[in-house]
Amino acid sequence: MMRIMLTGLMLMASAPAWALSCLQPPIPGTTITSNFGLRFHPVHKTWRSHNGTDMRATMYTKVNAAHAGQVTFSGYMGGGGNAVIVLGQDGTQTRYLHLSKSGVRPGMIVAAGQQIALSGNTGHASAAPHLHFESRLDGGTRPVDARSMLCQSLPEKNGAGPDKSGNGSPAPGGQANPTSSSGTADASFNSTPDFNGFEGMSDQDIFKIETERRFLNSDWHIKMGGCGNDINQTAIDGQVHEGVDCKKFFRQELLSMSALQNWIAERKMLSKERVEAMRATRAVDQIKASKVVNLDALRSAALRSAK
Repeated sequence: MMRIMLTGLMLMASAPAWALSCLQPPIPGTTITSNFGLRFHPVHKTWRSHNGTDMRATMYTKVNAAHAGQVTFSGYMGGGGNAVIVLGQDGTQTRYLHLSKSGVRPGMIVAAGQQIALSGNTGHASAAPHLHFESRLDGGTRPVDARSMLCQSLPEKNGAGPDKSGNGSPAPGGQANPTSSSGTADASFNSTPDFNGFEGMSDQDIFKIETERRFLNSDWHIKMGGCGNDINQTAIDGQVHEGVDCKKFFRQELLSMSALQNWIAERKMLSKERVEAMRATRAVDQIKASKVVNLDALRSAALRSAK
């Protein structure tokens, strides 16, 4: 028995010092744009399980290891694009997807907070570059919500997805909709869209949030129902119902929807310009590569003729 205990103590003393306590944010101070759980996929346009946490990151942002461990994968991972996987001694695995460039190789030992890659939008990423971060237990077989393992919490943008308890999608402002016994939100309704919270979201997600903000809000139903079904006539009459200026209410709704439509159109134009710029850069790179190949061929031909 004493020999067994001594052997165990020796193994513990000789084990690598990468036992996990908590996860460091791979991008310190960033904002979570899409949480772990069920969501409408911005690329595939279907509802599916999201096994990771998306974090806001512009192109070539430094990505650090969330914990100490061994790099088990560094390469291209299909829809995940360029990716890095780190395995901790306790079996916790973290994955970093959509990278522009990896800075590590399989077999390397990394420390918590050590830079391992640069962010990007490779693979099936959305139009906006970001980091897809996953935490998995049992050697990578069981994905879990990384937020519950972070050493420090990160801010979340509006519409990031299910809260930590899994209770539905958060309303604008980052908090889950407070509901009454009838299941509708009781907060006062504000028709102005929160454009700052829409960065990195798909059009479908934006329309879903704006629709739910209305249909899940009892204050909106009271104003809409009280002002009548004939919107055009109500706006003309300037009806006031229980202190609600209906003409002003409908005008705000119309202006908000027009502003949202214009904002989405502008975003699509910017996204198209970004894609065209990427294609132009790729075409230039291909031309340069072709020139190098042709130059090498000419040199080889000149050498052969000289002989």
